[in-house]
Amino acid sequence: MYKEIHLDAPNIGELEKLYLNKAIDSGYISSAGPSVSEFEGQCADYLHIKKAVTEKTRAIIPVHLYGNPCNMNEINRIAKKYNLYVIEDAAESLGAKYGGKFTGTLGDLGCFSFNGNKTITTGGGGMVAGGDVQRLDHIKFLIAPECYKGSKAVLFADTGNRIYCRIF
Repeated sequence: MYKEIHLDAPNIGELEKLYLNKAIDSGYISSAGPSVSEFEGQCADYLHIKKAVTEKTRAIIPVHLYGNPCNMNEINRIAKKYNLYVIEDAAESLGAKYGGKFTGTLGDLGCFSFNGNKTITTGGGGMVAGGDVQRLDHIKFLIAPECYKGSKAVLFADTGNRIYCRIF
């Protein structure tokens, strides 16, 4: 009754078969296993953060995906060497740890999106975490200067056309 419609003819060569069989034989076909570190290492070598740093670079923004933290020791080492900020995108790694610390707390700032496709959603908006109170106060001011009163904590809700704030 149903007819299969292939969007593209299968194109699996010998190398693909070798890697597929290696993954199956190892028992890992997910985000863990012996091939993952090898693959990530090859990508890192190819992309190489240090090659991307120019005199205009001000920050490194690592994105932790699917609960898998980036190599923050290396990223922080490079950031320190070049005097760069580290702003983590930790929206898809809530609860993940690297070296015993939660993602989003390993750099200068941690950003968490609450968009509909994220781990925790409010339909939109997000959160910024960090240890520099002056920087966080400045971020609060930039988001909603009409709500900022130098408070210790401000709860913001952005409904798309209006920002509501509650000052504690």
